[in-house]
Amino acid sequence: MRAALTRGDPVVIDNTHPSPADRAPVIALAREHGARLIGYYFTATTREAVGRNRGREGKARVPDVAIFTKAKRMTTPTAEEGFDELYSVSIANDGDFMVQPMTALPRER
Repeated sequence: MRAALTRGDPVVIDNTHPSPADRAPVIALAREHGARLIGYYFTATTREAVGRNRGREGKARVPDVAIFTKAKRMTTPTAEEGFDELYSVSIANDGDFMVQPMTALPRER
């Protein structure tokens, strides 16, 4: 991530960072390099997450206990953490993702 940001490349972090403390090092590094921070918060229930996970195979599938462990620690991200934009992502009845702005995040840099 540091190397890509140093080059000025965009970076996507596809991982679960359930708490502000988990997200803080990534946010700090991005801010250090002047990157714009856009967060996507998946609002799926543990039941939905386990169901989707069961449709995966190989390394893409995680143990169910991992989903429940992360869910216990999950907190909703906020603008105060340093995000420029935040979106909530939910699963529609047809299985597609619905993406909506969480809130307007006006703040000075």
